[in-house]
Amino acid sequence: MPELPPIHFLTGFDKSELLESLLNFGMRITHVVLPKSEKYLKLARNVYELASKHQIQTVRVSASDWSDLAKISATESVLLSARFPLKIPRQIFGRYRHALNIHPTLLPKYRGRYLEPILIAGDMESGVTLHVIDDDYDTGAIVHQMRFPVGTFDTVATLLRKAGMLEPSLVLRGMQLLLDSTFSPLPQNSNQASSFFEKRTPADSYVPNSTSLLEALKVVRASNVITHPAFTLIDGQKVIIELRRSDKPTSEFDCI
Repeated sequence: MPELPPIHFLTGFDKSELLESLLNFGMRITHVVLPKSEKYLKLARNVYELASKHQIQTVRVSASDWSDLAKISATESVLLSARFPLKIPRQIFGRYRHALNIHPTLLPKYRGRYLEPILIAGDMESGVTLHVIDDDYDTGAIVHQMRFPVGTFDTVATLLRKAGMLEPSLVLRGMQLLLDSTFSPLPQNSNQASSFFEKRTPADSYVPNSTSLLEALKVVRASNVITHPAFTLIDGQKVIIELRRSDKPTSEFDCI
């Protein structure tokens, strides 16, 4: 098999486990790219420290200034985005041998930033997709996908955890596929696509009294217990709805 190309790893969150797994696979991560925003530098602190440990060059960019990354040779490299919060312009991603993004749903369903619609819809399956970056959000051709079951008590946090556990294998297999000259990424079927770019509001967590328990459970799972917990109204008073299980398996530590 041909040697895997060097990778420029872009993120703004704690993707240190993914980065370390890719390094353990023998992948050549030559640059880690982080937003200049202090908010994302804080969120990605573990990635920054891991890059320093492995003597990987760190590059900082902003939505309006990609000059430091543009100076770096990228013709033979792969751009790999893992929860990178900025829209990558064509003058940047177009320079790479391959420009790829990891998306935590089974595209073309659930394009966008939010996973709550998976829970509201009551989907029994989700997954993670490695796709080609193009000019729009999450619309590029699919390189590889991996699937996992969605449990009754899954939340956004657990969906992200399950997707994250599959990411190293997803990237490794995707890179192997791209080395095959006969392989072509699969264009997304726009007729099957759905997009969610609007953040849920507290009003979305309202559960009318007429709602069945199973439908209410979907809203509870999709609600943030801190910023917008699920609630109903009884005699005009707001009542918070929480779900607790006395015998929750330890493997579901971050489920409700």
